[in-house]
Amino acid sequence: MRLFQTLPNASDSAARRMLPVSLEQLHLLLDHLKGIVGYFDTENRCIYANHAYANAYHTTVNLMVGKHIREIIGDAGWAFVEPYAERVLAGDAVRYVREIDQNLPSAHWIEVHLVPNALEDGRIIGNFVFIDDVTEQHRAQQAIGESEERTQRFIEAGTEGIVFYRNGTIFDCNDAFQNMLGKHREELIGMPASHLFQKQDRPFAEKHMHLGRETRYPAQLPHADGSLITVEIAGRSVQVNGQMASVAVVRDTTQIATMNEALLRSQNRYRSLVDNSDQSAFFTQDRKIIYANPAAQKLFGPHEDGLRGVESLYLIHPEDRAYALMRRKQLIAGDTNTEVQIRAISPPAEHINEDTRITWVRLFGSIIEWEGRPGVLIFLTNITALRESEDKMRKALAQEKELGDLKTRFVSMASHEFRTPLATIQTSSELLQHYNERLSPEERTDALSDIQRAVQRMQAMMDSFLAFGRMDAGSTVFAPRNIALLPCLQGLLHETRSAQYRRHAVTIYLEPPLHAQTHLMLDEILLGQMVMNLITNACKYSAQGTQVSVIAAQQDSQQGKQLLITVRDEGIGIPDNELPRLFESFYRASNANTIPGTGLGLAIVDRAARAHGGSVQVRSQIGQGSQFTLALPWIEPDTA
Repeated sequence: MRLFQTLPNASDSAARRMLPVSLEQLHLLLDHLKGIVGYFDTENRCIYANHAYANAYHTTVNLMVGKHIREIIGDAGWAFVEPYAERVLAGDAVRYVREIDQNLPSAHWIEVHLVPNALEDGRIIGNFVFIDDVTEQHRAQQAIGESEERTQRFIEAGTEGIVFYRNGTIFDCNDAFQNMLGKHREELIGMPASHLFQKQDRPFAEKHMHLGRETRYPAQLPHADGSLITVEIAGRSVQVNGQMASVAVVRDTTQIATMNEALLRSQNRYRSLVDNSDQSAFFTQDRKIIYANPAAQKLFGPHEDGLRGVESLYLIHPEDRAYALMRRKQLIAGDTNTEVQIRAISPPAEHINEDTRITWVRLFGSIIEWEGRPGVLIFLTNITALRESEDKMRKALAQEKELGDLKTRFVSMASHEFRTPLATIQTSSELLQHYNERLSPEERTDALSDIQRAVQRMQAMMDSFLAFGRMDAGSTVFAPRNIALLPCLQGLLHETRSAQYRRHAVTIYLEPPLHAQTHLMLDEILLGQMVMNLITNACKYSAQGTQVSVIAAQQDSQQGKQLLITVRDEGIGIPDNELPRLFESFYRASNANTIPGTGLGLAIVDRAARAHGGSVQVRSQIGQGSQFTLALPWIEPDTA
């Protein structure tokens, strides 16, 4: 059914000929509007709806036409809309906003205009519906309202007085400001802001009011009872309801001023109190110490004239002086957060040296007048013990986290590394169990060899875990004894070869003055753990048949003579950026992930070397091999 086709009443034949074209154009226009347009008869049934209307309710125009509005918007929607529908049928144009829920992720709001369609005799034959999505506008207005409400609550809840004025006239203030002056809001609204001051102070006040920038100044304001209130005023320009205005925050400092006056009047009594305090205190002007109490003189060491005249910065660690100067400027500017933790030095000096004593202190400062000029009164508390306790706690937490990470890495590594030999044992044993008669002697031998290698691998891993556990727990005892070096290295090489299923050419070299009968004082167990791990790694990460060299030599160093044992291979090498982490527990280089390993071998080597009083170094190049060198103290049996 086409809207408007019964509405025109043109008598002109030319107009009649043009009308259908105009209606078609009008329909086309309405169908392409993004806004929602509809027409309902007096029984609230849809006569026309454009596509936007149909899309809004997830239907089509053809399905909407003829339906009652309740069928379109639902019972809940109709309950809200029905009163407005009755009014428009009575001849009123209606506008309302309502929230809709059409299975959308969040609530939406629409603005609806209902316009009655009346004939010339006044009869209502239907109504036009125009709907706009006003969700964004509604949310913006709601946010503005909530913001204004929060701001108002904040202003009213504040303990400081807040007053707004525009063009020099007060137009609002909070309860705290009324209470501060003992006056009602009605008395203050409309008053010239300068009339809050005494007559002689009004020119000064007006000057600050019209600066057009943030200002802070002291003043005295008359109370309703005739007394004067000492205040500090901070004023700035703000925008209120789209117009520029000024706001002043008024803080009652009467008590502070009274305390300062009392402090100055009772200076001698106060100094006596400070002199007998255990807390360090001193007073500075122009960054020079004017006074220091006995506790401060004791903290910073004996000094002629009791620290008087000393540059105050010379009491502070050079690295903390820039921070101290910044906090001093903030204090002078009115910052109320005066606590600072810095390092103090004694005796006071421009630079520190090996005799300087460093102490952590908590510092509180305040600006006071002294003989007509401002100065800084500073109290110090020694918190060195507290800082040390906090540092120990942080280290303990870090160690606890590291232990947790270590446990996680251990479980991950162990579950991965044990899976492969266990799978080998299971596969080979099942093969022997079910197919033993069908296997040739060579195949049975291979299966048994696989089981033995898997068991040896698991045994090696367990030995590594146990050795690392003892070292990590600090239970490893360094027990050197007289050892013939060459036979010891040869025995370790033989033991290592028996555990390797791949064969490598491993050669031992002794560089002069070492010879076959060289004896040294070494811990044979720790030496075996170091050398076997290095040879095993060299073979594991090298192609079969490549050369592995074990070189023993003597070296003179600043620590005296040292035994150097170098294990050199032609393997895959180690990335440069990973060398610093190579001796960490469970750490494995990124290019070794496909080769079985626990990540404990080099950690054991490092700990065993340090137990000897020695060290281990590494040099490596990707694709060219690696070289690990043990440097151990050279202790001959006759000098042990």
